[in-house]
Amino acid sequence: MDNNENLFNNFIVKSLVIFIIMTLILIVAVNSHINIFITNEIWIQSGNINPHIKQITVEITIIVILGLILLYVSLMRIVYSSSKTLSFQNKELIKKRNEIESAYAKLNNSYKNTIIALSNSIDAKDTYTAGHSSRVANISLKIGKQLELNEEELNTLYTAALLHDIGKIGIPDEILKKKDKLNDYEYTKIKEHSAIGADMLKDVTPLHNIVPIILYHHERVDGTGYPFGLNRNNIPLEALIIAVADSYDAMTSNRPYREALSRDTAINQIIKFKGTQYDCVVVDAFIKCITENDYKMISYG
Repeated sequence: MDNNENLFNNFIVKSLVIFIIMTLILIVAVNSHINIFITNEIWIQSGNINPHIKQITVEITIIVILGLILLYVSLMRIVYSSSKTLSFQNKELIKKRNEIESAYAKLNNSYKNTIIALSNSIDAKDTYTAGHSSRVANISLKIGKQLELNEEELNTLYTAALLHDIGKIGIPDEILKKKDKLNDYEYTKIKEHSAIGADMLKDVTPLHNIVPIILYHHERVDGTGYPFGLNRNNIPLEALIIAVADSYDAMTSNRPYREALSRDTAINQIIKFKGTQYDCVVVDAFIKCITENDYKMISYG
């Protein structure tokens, strides 16, 4: 039984009690009024008027009761009809809500799958960076939770981290996969990937909020980063988080031009550049994550 039916039943009981009380009050009032009126206004010959008084009283009482019953039944019909209508509308609203929630869940899953597919397409271009985007996203998520970001901010951070290197799709393979040290021209081309990625996503409405994060994830707090040389106050927090996660995973992964660094070496490098390349608050949260997770930084959740 739904809430509307419970409310209706409670209303019926209360209304019935009120109806009985009001009926009794009216009967008493009518009897009293008739007796007083007839006694005061009509000349009474001893014993002759009493049967008439009683008859009038009964008739009026019956009329009042019938009137109240009719009123009560009419009211109940209106209330019952309204209750049924509200109950039906409530069920329809619940049905529509469930349909919308189901459609939203499917759309959200499609959205997530699309993001993951895009992320995988980035890593597929270079076997040396396979899994890099997902690892950076997971590390970023842990740092974000340590910094107590809300759910919406965490979702934005995770999506931006998955797609932070999407601009590398526009970098020639001979530069991206080069095993030797990059020359100045090649390094300049590599640095274009953040701007290329932001430009690729600027017209994708659901991803508008991650465009500046992707654009600025190589900026440094001291203003020596790229592409614009922004300082700490002009860099989104999510970009600062991804910068730390990106550097940590890059240093602890094998690359064409070097072997992976040890975890401790990578951590020490991040600490060394705390306050210059990396944001102090973000680095502290990152170190705390490592301490609490015993270096297990790549698992999701």
